[in-house]
Amino acid sequence: MELFTTVSFSDQATPIDHSSKILALGSCFAEHIGGLLGKNYFDTVLNPFGISYHPLVIHKQLLRLINNESYELSDLENRNELWHSWDHHGRFSHLEQRMTLNKINAEFKAAQKHLEDLDYLILTFGTAYGYSIKDEGTLVANCHKYPSAHFTKFFSDSEEMIASWSELIYLLKSNNKNLKII
Repeated sequence: MELFTTVSFSDQATPIDHSSKILALGSCFAEHIGGLLGKNYFDTVLNPFGISYHPLVIHKQLLRLINNESYELSDLENRNELWHSWDHHGRFSHLEQRMTLNKINAEFKAAQKHLEDLDYLILTFGTAYGYSIKDEGTLVANCHKYPSAHFTKFFSDSEEMIASWSELIYLLKSNNKNLKII
């Protein structure tokens, strides 16, 4: 009697190697995997928006990269003497508005350039719960310590996420037929 299930894996047709271009987006797991790849000299762009957990936020970020919609001063908010972007992690926040924008756009441009001939896209989602700005409906990647009354918490069902990601994957694959998504 066998007390375990044997699972066999076939070799991947094109394994990740040091000539592969990789973009990792999403949760802290993407941060760890992408960090390990980078430390081992893989050509990796890691979370150009910072850590994000909600699949629709990550979708929004990636779509903005595909459409090459860089950020402007008007995209920034000021709170507690720091400038923030609703699409970005707090590591981009800064006392000076121009410095915040420069940090955001430097990583955006590097990721956008990398996207042109990307081999692997690593996505890690964290939660189906998300937040949007009340009265605007704008999805946010980070609440930046604003009061909870500023946001509406919502739950995205799997059908909504599958529909949005199916369209985006189709768009990605139509622009890069060799792209592998993990």
